Amino acid sequence: MSKQTIETLRRFNAWRRGDESIPQPDPTIIGVAIDDAIKCIEAFNRLNESLDKNKRLFTNSLADGIIESQLKRIKQLEDHLSLALQSMDNLRQSMRGGAP
Repeated sequence: MSKQTIETLRRFNAWRRGDESIPQPDPTIIGVAIDDAIKCIEAFNRLNESLDKNKRLFTNSLADGIIESQLKRIKQLEDHLSLALQSMDNLRQSMRGGAP
């Protein structure tokens, strides 16, 4: 939206609210300014929707990455636990005098 559109709409609104120092604006100019403002608002809304969608995709992707990382960590812990249990079994066997 151009600075001219913003100024036109501000002056129109001031006139509409009773500012007698502003002459009645040309309806054609007001119409063009309103059309420009509508286009700008629609573009802003599309951009905002796109940003929201990308934010959701990024958040889901980030969550998937965190979950994947945590699953890998759990697998590593399971492997370490399995090795520790195996070592404990071997120790028990050797303490009993038997072969592991």
